[in-house]
Amino acid sequence: MNLKFSIVFFFVVINCFSQNGVEVYGKISYDDSVLIDVLVELKSSTISKFAVSDKRGVYRFSNINTKDNDTLFLIVSKPGYKTYYHRIPHLRLENNIYLEKEEAKELNEVIIKSEKKIVNTARKSTYKINSKDFLKNAKAGEVLSTVPNVYFNRFDEKVIVDGVLNARIFIDGIEAMSNELENIDAIDIEKIEVISNPSSTLYGSEFFGAIINIITKKTTEEFIKGSLGATVGTNNDYWSINPALTYKKGRFALRSNFRFLNNDQIVDFNSVRNDEEGVFYQSNVKKTKSNQENFNTRVGVKLSEKSNITFTNGFSGYKFKGIARGFSMLNDENAELFTKKGKEANSQMNLGSVFSHSLKKNTTFFVKGAYSIYKKVDTNVFDYEYQGLKYYDIQSKNKEFSAELDLESENIVFVGKNMSLYADLKFINRNYSFFDSTYYLNQKVVDASVELDTDWSSKISTEIALTFENTSNGNVTLNQNYNLLLPTFNGIYHFENKLDLKLSYSRKVLRPDASDLNSNIVVIYPGLAKQGNEDLDPQLRDYYSLTFIKSIKSDNLSLKFYNESINNAITEVYRKDGELLIQTLDNAASYNSLGFNAGVKTKLFKKVITSINSGFDYNVYRDNSEKAVIEKNSGYTFRGNINLSAKFFKDNISVSFSGRQDGPNYSLLSKRITKPYLDFNINTNVLKDKIGISLYARNLLGKSASGFTDISSYGNFYQKVETTNNSRNLLLILTYNFGKKFNDKIDSQDINNNDVRR
Repeated sequence: MNLKFSIVFFFVVINCFSQNGVEVYGKISYDDSVLIDVLVELKSSTISKFAVSDKRGVYRFSNINTKDNDTLFLIVSKPGYKTYYHRIPHLRLENNIYLEKEEAKELNEVIIKSEKKIVNTARKSTYKINSKDFLKNAKAGEVLSTVPNVYFNRFDEKVIVDGVLNARIFIDGIEAMSNELENIDAIDIEKIEVISNPSSTLYGSEFFGAIINIITKKTTEEFIKGSLGATVGTNNDYWSINPALTYKKGRFALRSNFRFLNNDQIVDFNSVRNDEEGVFYQSNVKKTKSNQENFNTRVGVKLSEKSNITFTNGFSGYKFKGIARGFSMLNDENAELFTKKGKEANSQMNLGSVFSHSLKKNTTFFVKGAYSIYKKVDTNVFDYEYQGLKYYDIQSKNKEFSAELDLESENIVFVGKNMSLYADLKFINRNYSFFDSTYYLNQKVVDASVELDTDWSSKISTEIALTFENTSNGNVTLNQNYNLLLPTFNGIYHFENKLDLKLSYSRKVLRPDASDLNSNIVVIYPGLAKQGNEDLDPQLRDYYSLTFIKSIKSDNLSLKFYNESINNAITEVYRKDGELLIQTLDNAASYNSLGFNAGVKTKLFKKVITSINSGFDYNVYRDNSEKAVIEKNSGYTFRGNINLSAKFFKDNISVSFSGRQDGPNYSLLSKRITKPYLDFNINTNVLKDKIGISLYARNLLGKSASGFTDISSYGNFYQKVETTNNSRNLLLILTYNFGKKFNDKIDSQDINNNDVRR
């Protein structure tokens, strides 16, 4: 249905000689009916005033003082109607101005007028969420599974966009803490934004990926709420606990959660290699005790109507301790038995604070600070039948401090166009150190970014961003300094038939982390070792994409073509040291991927929310270094995923099914063959929705689906590695919810640097 929206200004009286200034007033109507409670802004280069239309549809501004040659704008907005901009030339008397618009302008977005709205802009795609599609107490992860072109793996909270882009998850513009998705209720979610080509200005200069931003509803209620969750599995001594608590009163809000997970594993590893040394065979079985834990707290304080401050503290880590027993054999020699005791641990601690102040309507200034420590330990002790004990211990640490100034001015009018401006200045100081080496590295990064989003017309809008970075690396012998320019462009064109065409380009940087720079050798298994490289440079990635999007009511169809290229990729390469094959890191490789992806989201039989995504890409890796064992590897990869979810039995039980196949995957060293991954989930609530019960069947295809086979073949070098890990499990999840339901939104924008490999 076409909307007819008219804004009638009865008259604008400009009194040149009045010392009290100008008076502007008028009446707002729609289809000859007055509109009340409409927000009207009167704006120029020197003033910004607001009024609301009364029960007669009349608004009024008095005592408006303007300068010569100044231009006034009237900006009229009301939910459900297109924001309207009207220009009033200075000192021009205008009576009985009748302005009509045959149909509502679409503010450069595709708006489907239905219960669920899908909006596509140059920067992002936005999906309105209807909580009625989900069971009571459903969490954010279940909502993500219904968003077009998004695949969510509940077990490890990994999200994939467009079949190939790993996503970072944000909640109200704040990067989500570990396990935080499990504490966001579907009923509190207003919409979900998907950004497939994020700019460096708002989301940093990280190398690759997409952004999922979950926007929650606002409320002023004051209560305590929380949950206590517990999970137990039938296999692998799997169990976890997950308490969460939120408190909100007045200007103060606190959100905190903790999770401890125990998950043992049994890994089978078999390898056969044929090269100039002959045939080398190695086999073992590894039993691993593993646990993961994380604790996060965020506190928000509203200092005034315009100012807020937040504090964030987080800790996360994992430990894997295992014993492997097996044998290795070269040619026809006697097999050598061995026992390996190994430990791998990773920990991360973060402290952060953000101060924000609203300078004026739609313009906010941020001051941010963050401190973090990343630590990684890899220890292996071998007991050989004939060689005795051999000990390897690798430890790396990165201490990082960041400070940032950020200005965000959204929905401003300049030269008659609606624009948003973002500017950012960031400083990062990193110290890399190694427990078993005298090598260290100090890194300083200065990052300046600016972004301008412009609505050129009702059909065309763009997002243009440019980041300039200066990086300096130094130690006793190194004094390296280099500059980078990292542009981002997103443009969209809206056709008349609800079809959108989106063009994107970006250049991103990925830097080596502390463990990448550690050049000590650690033996993983007899005949196989890993090693870092202290001479690594950052890698730069160029990314292009062309996307067609068709929205029909709440359904969504998309077709995307993309190309990704890296000339100095940080990748593992092989080098030989006698019988030992060492996987070390180098910038020697180039990488290029060309592919397409098709996605559809709909509701089958008016009941089953269905999201399907699939596509192919062709990957080429090359190593031009002189000592390359493998110089080239290439091939096609199929990527596909499916999510199905529905409610049954008077909407008291929800059922979901998801699956993914991604392979064969290619790297410079190998072709990795994998099997499909499938899982199944049933949810319900009991005792007046206080207790949630979930039965989660993970990895239905079992041992073969959780493993992989790596094949390397080039010239006279051949290697096949088979790894299996039976992660199939049936999990029972119980969650007790207490306290009155309310939204615990905390406005903040923490610093989270993602420009290094983690």
